[in-house]
Amino acid sequence: MCRIRPYFKRNVRKVIVHRIQTKEFIMGKYFGTDGFRGEANVNLTVEHAYKVGRYIGWYFNQKTSRAKIVIGKDTRRSSYMFENALVAGLTASGADAYMLYVTTTPSVAYVVRTEQFDCGIMISASHNPFYDNGIKLINAKGHKMEAEVEEKVEAYIDGEIIQLEEIIISDI
Repeated sequence: MCRIRPYFKRNVRKVIVHRIQTKEFIMGKYFGTDGFRGEANVNLTVEHAYKVGRYIGWYFNQKTSRAKIVIGKDTRRSSYMFENALVAGLTASGADAYMLYVTTTPSVAYVVRTEQFDCGIMISASHNPFYDNGIKLINAKGHKMEAEVEEKVEAYIDGEIIQLEEIIISDI
């Protein structure tokens, strides 16, 4: 038993180093392998959530007349404020926001895929401590959002994309 454990650790370390060297895992400034995670109100703020919603709403409105985006959340206290910030950003962009309230990540992925939503957003940090939270973007197929879209969201958060196309008030 003692020999198996160190052997396993060495092999895992080799696999991780190999994947990093071959750039199999490419992580952005905010979005990692499973969304935008951080401590609520420290490195994941309401402003971040609003900007994610604002950009995602605008992005999917470019592809359709009015984007339909569904949001789910877990029971963390901060999930409620992030949900409201995301809805504010989405509706400010002219998108329709649908809330599933407290639910699981797989249920958001399922609803996105089966109900023809443009995108899904799950507010959860899964197994991380209660003071953490996260924003996971789900594409129309019910899978993790494409890295290119996440990169554009990051650019918008950082101010590299200054202004989104104006939304006409009558469109909202």
